[in-house]
Amino acid sequence: MGTYVLRQNWKWTLKNLSLVYGNALEPDIRKKLARLVFEEHFQSYMEGLRLLDITVESETMGRFREAYAKNRGIILCSVHLGSWEPGIRRIRGEGVPIVVVFRKAYNPMSDREFMKIRSSYDVEWVPEDDARAIIRALQEHKVLILMTDLDTPHGGIPAAFLGVEAMCPPGPAHLALRYHPLIVPMVSIRTGIGKASLIVEHPIDPDQFADRPGAAKEITSAVNSIFEKWIVQYPEQYNWLHPRWESRPDGSRWKLRDATELLWASPKRHDFPVLPSRVYTLLH
Repeated sequence: MGTYVLRQNWKWTLKNLSLVYGNALEPDIRKKLARLVFEEHFQSYMEGLRLLDITVESETMGRFREAYAKNRGIILCSVHLGSWEPGIRRIRGEGVPIVVVFRKAYNPMSDREFMKIRSSYDVEWVPEDDARAIIRALQEHKVLILMTDLDTPHGGIPAAFLGVEAMCPPGPAHLALRYHPLIVPMVSIRTGIGKASLIVEHPIDPDQFADRPGAAKEITSAVNSIFEKWIVQYPEQYNWLHPRWESRPDGSRWKLRDATELLWASPKRHDFPVLPSRVYTLLH
């Protein structure tokens, strides 16, 4: 039913999978994976509505604690993979001040419902266009949470994401270079019904890039590469529904009717990711 109601999103899901996996995915496997992606995506939304029902464990929280103890502030980056909202709640359990930057939902009713539930997190929610609140959070050395996999048509940083050039949010890199917080990538992987595992990666110190030309792009590429390995490992849990690569570096827009080959670095591209055997088991 979801593939029918969200027909445009269904088309983008198939298109995105074709773009990233190319001929490494046969059409019937791609369609099966797309259906599984829809199931997992709806589950992510339900988990956002029923946070108290989700148990999030973590064996890497020590990395977050060590980074926070440096008192430089933290930009905690994540992507729309797995149980991302329960993952935010798990970080709040560390008792640290958190500011979450969010993009409002297109449906006002959905946005109101989600924000009502999110108010129970005991964190500060800041719209993406509230620059003053975002800067204040970094100046006060709080934990700023940003999603880094959103298509950015205006002012984005061009960098490879899953093997294809994408326009990436400039916030993490530019803010890190100016205010010097540590960038800490994290993902929250669904491990079962009502269960998730939060993985905190090693911090990225923006000061190591500060004197290099193109530092913002280097930082963005470093962040992307960390998330790529988790998306490739758990592709069914990633949000392929949105047109991630729609905005092009030359200012044009990639449309559903356009060939995927137009976005590859080469028409003979052969370095496509391969689905893990675990995913093939799920599909069958």
